[in-house]
Amino acid sequence: MKKALLYGLALCLVLVALPQTAAAHVLKENNGVAVVLHIAPDDNPMAGQDTTLELSFGSDNGAFSLAHCNCMLAVRQSGRQLSQTSIQPVGNAATEGRATVHFPFMSVYDVVVSGTATDGSFAAFRLDYEVRVARASGSNGIASGSGLAVLLMGATSILLLGMLAYTYIRRGGRYAKKGQK
Repeated sequence: MKKALLYGLALCLVLVALPQTAAAHVLKENNGVAVVLHIAPDDNPMAGQDTTLELSFGSDNGAFSLAHCNCMLAVRQSGRQLSQTSIQPVGNAATEGRATVHFPFMSVYDVVVSGTATDGSFAAFRLDYEVRVARASGSNGIASGSGLAVLLMGATSILLLGMLAYTYIRRGGRYAKKGQK
């Protein structure tokens, strides 16, 4: 019974320590306009550098076009607006847009995509995305906030290996104490 409890505790520690990933390319919709947000590169923005946000638009009635949209992208943090920029069409695509933003430091930001039609072809919309910036410029891709997760995973691994070795020894395995076999 004690072993099962220990194994369960170790499994819980491993699950808690595993890094939580955010879902990329989430489709959001408001007032008949749908938007998918992609962050280049690899949905992993870096603090202290310009970041390209790519947006794919669509609408219920199929009438959405960036050429007829006063579309804006705002970056907010802790209820305060840090920047706002217009969304520019990508090439000749009527539904593909791009904006460049700057996340000053590692944190969680709200990215707000909003727009109004210049020709009345679609209703005004506003979509909020939560963007986690977990690495800084010069960190070689290693998230600075991941130290605790690595420490917990290491400690849990050592605990599991110790429990396995203890069980093996108790059952008279190769490393059993003399006189136990």
